[in-house]
Amino acid sequence: LKQFLKFYGILKVDGILADFGVSSHQFDEAERGFSIRFNADLDMRMSKSNTLSAYVVVNKYSQENLAKVLFEYGELRNAKAIASAIVDSRVEKPIQTSDDLKLVLQRFLPKMKENKILAQIYQAIRIEVNQEIEVLKEFLLQTPEMLEKGGRLSLISYHSLEDRLVKRFIRDGRFEGEAEKDFYGNTNVPLKKVGRLIVPSAIEIAKNNRARSAKLDSGADIIKVGAEIGIANMKKGLLDILKGKFLVGADAAPKNWLFLLFASFLAAMMISSSHQADRKVHEISQLNEEVRGLRSEFVKNRRDLQQLKLESSLKDEVVEKGLKPSANPPQKIIVKTED
Repeated sequence: LKQFLKFYGILKVDGILADFGVSSHQFDEAERGFSIRFNADLDMRMSKSNTLSAYVVVNKYSQENLAKVLFEYGELRNAKAIASAIVDSRVEKPIQTSDDLKLVLQRFLPKMKENKILAQIYQAIRIEVNQEIEVLKEFLLQTPEMLEKGGRLSLISYHSLEDRLVKRFIRDGRFEGEAEKDFYGNTNVPLKKVGRLIVPSAIEIAKNNRARSAKLDSGADIIKVGAEIGIANMKKGLLDILKGKFLVGADAAPKNWLFLLFASFLAAMMISSSHQADRKVHEISQLNEEVRGLRSEFVKNRRDLQQLKLESSLKDEVVEKGLKPSANPPQKIIVKTED
């Protein structure tokens, strides 16, 4: 996309509309084997310059790689069994046409679900041949850079693999892992979801059955723009504050708006810091209470220990001197100590 626009001298655009569907012409013509309705050579190349074809995928891929393609791109739970059947069959003779492939897969195609399962298998092979997922990722990564400030990105997907990538990119700005966050924990993504998911109406599907699985997602390049404007205005507002440039009358609105923006930012930071400080003060107060309790317990234990030592010492002295115990001995000896 970037190179194409650059070729025509265009650096940025106001909007991008991308339709990820395969051309109906490809499905209506038997030549390249895209359709499950016609018998044709296993090709499925969007461009004839592509060296990888459906024939290569079906006849040359290892069983493990073939199962991976069928599972990831066709979302087939029995991908390993299907791959095993294909590998076993091609040992006897190459699988060259659509009918050859259907014959190999016959035991995996119950009558009520035959077309659906075949469509999943064909989809998986087609995606692998044309590297559609990688191309889609490359396209999506270029879009934020190519959009003008406030530009709109509209994407039409037709199957769950495309739909998940589109939703994830608009939400997180990436295809795996969590969205990037700034120092304060705010999500940092290039696009923002705009509006709701749009699907075709029953009337549209009745007119064009191939539109039944279409989903339209939209995003706008406004988060980055908002951040750029906000930072620039805060800088200007700060300079105005430092220079004492506060106007009244007709020219007041821009300056006062900048001041209010900057003041709001400072207030938010102060409130956040105040909440954190309050939590710290509460924690310190609790720790002080615990320390005071431990200190009080320590003083009491120290007094009890000194009392026991004194009583033990007096008993030893009585024994050494051979003194007889008094008829009315004191019940308790009180020792005063300094804390």
